[in-house]
Amino acid sequence: MMNPDIGELVRLAGENVKCNVTTNGSIGRLEQYKTLADMCATVTFSIDGLRDTNHLYRQDVDWNKLMERANTFIQSGGNAVWKMVLFRHNKHQVEEARLMSESLGFESFFTIDHGRNYFPALTKDRRISHWILPAEGDAQPDDNFNVNGYIKMILDPFNANPPRYSCSVSCEHLRGSVYVGASGTVHPCCFQGFDLPDRNSVAVENFEEIRSTWDTDNVNPVCASNCKIN
Repeated sequence: MMNPDIGELVRLAGENVKCNVTTNGSIGRLEQYKTLADMCATVTFSIDGLRDTNHLYRQDVDWNKLMERANTFIQSGGNAVWKMVLFRHNKHQVEEARLMSESLGFESFFTIDHGRNYFPALTKDRRISHWILPAEGDAQPDDNFNVNGYIKMILDPFNANPPRYSCSVSCEHLRGSVYVGASGTVHPCCFQGFDLPDRNSVAVENFEEIRSTWDTDNVNPVCASNCKIN
């Protein structure tokens, strides 16, 4: 929803392409949501809990504005999906969130646990406001956590011995999916669609380069981390 021309991007995809827009609901004009509903696009709202917990991971997301955008889309006839990432602080709310999604008119509701669940949430002045912890297990906050070292590692990562992966991959791109970023760039999937300090995004035309690693003992780490077959 960061792209003001999101409706035009969906139109360009054509009637024979199923478009799914994923958003945390923090941005986007109401007219954009109405347009997406009119164009039969599915919008997946990433809502990780309820009013009292969603902001712990989705920081700076205003609950009232999120609900206003979701309601606008649904009431305009849109097909809305509620996706909830599980954490320790919200796992007790799954059934309540599911019932809320039904009452609001969401077409479906599902939960995921995607390994994004053990780190401190930092304030702008580099203080730890709270910890994001896994839904399961006994992980606890680290009282000796080095905030400055953590920030340095994120901004300037260095790993002298990067891990090597050997695994099979279940690829959503091979099942027909592509990911269009907010700036209009096209990628094989959402996992390969972002630049990070230690790696670049992968354009869809370079897909075969990462696919070629699947038959080696050094599988592309993004593929291995997100789409390996256990």
